Amino acid sequence: MKPFLEILRRFLLETEPSPFAVRRVRRRLEEPEREPIRALLHALPEPAAGAEARIRARLARPARAPSRLAPALGLAVVAAAAVALAYALVPRAPEPVALILSSEVAWSSVDPAPAVALGFQGTGSVSGDERSPRILWESGTLEVRVEPDRGVALVVETREAEVRVVGTAFSVTSDVLGTRVDVDHGRVAVRCVGSEEVRIAAGERRTCLPTTAARLLARATALEVQGAPPLELLQTADAGLALDPPGFLRSEFAYRRISALDALERDAESLADAERYLDGGLGEEKRRNEVRRLAARLAWNAGGCTAALPHLEQLAADASDALSLVQLADCLAATEPDRARTALERALPLAGPDEAAVRDRIAALPR
Repeated sequence: MKPFLEILRRFLLETEPSPFAVRRVRRRLEEPEREPIRALLHALPEPAAGAEARIRARLARPARAPSRLAPALGLAVVAAAAVALAYALVPRAPEPVALILSSEVAWSSVDPAPAVALGFQGTGSVSGDERSPRILWESGTLEVRVEPDRGVALVVETREAEVRVVGTAFSVTSDVLGTRVDVDHGRVAVRCVGSEEVRIAAGERRTCLPTTAARLLARATALEVQGAPPLELLQTADAGLALDPPGFLRSEFAYRRISALDALERDAESLADAERYLDGGLGEEKRRNEVRRLAARLAWNAGGCTAALPHLEQLAADASDALSLVQLADCLAATEPDRARTALERALPLAGPDEAAVRDRIAALPR
């Protein structure tokens, strides 16, 4: 059977009156209450003169053949109503969504689905359909608003995170620092790559760090330029070292960890890391000299000459500076005055405004 005829058959079956309803209507037609009807008929006015003759004349005329168009039109109306009803009852498939989001300078907005509004400055794309839109956000800031209770399951994906939401407003920023999710109202579920899903509520933020060593080093550099807290720098360095990067990247993360620990005044940890850095042969000459100076200072503060002397002697050989030469001379003055004098004489041209103090030390040495 054709689909149209099947729909029409179902429509006629579902609208057919029940036997009980038919009997009730027939009973009312066949057994009217006669007295009220008679009273109404007596109250009607008499027909006008000639009316009876006109009616009899009309009844005497031959009856016209019934029109074939009326039943056809009626059937067409019923069929159209049945089709419309069937269309309304069949669930509508969600419309597919495919958009490119690109606005590097100006702030732009778009509504990719009936219950979804996006504001953005950056680049990305939208795929999926209007009930399950999926946004791949590459860089910049994306603001998302999803109307609650509309059955929309939206996902935002970046290099470092996946954000799921149903009915809320939030923003996603993807840049050199990683991916940051800020919730305006409602709740979202954020899963950083390699981590468990975490739910955050209005007023909260979740940051997902970059997932490659190169991007983590770029984050560390950006944080230093911004003057970020040393604890954040330490966390970034630790994340980079956890990836076990090779060569230059490993030495840079190790150096930044030493510096962050020093800024946090965790001297023992910083000194231990510095000595491992030097013993492991990490870093180029300039970096090694910086780490050596830091190690000499920390060792001096922790254990005086005994702890600092190896670093001071190495600095005197590799990268002389006034402070380390004076400290070396102070350590050698009592036991090796000639070496102490040589160190101070090397410090003189480097001392600048402290030249007089260096000369006083030379004069105080035993001859």
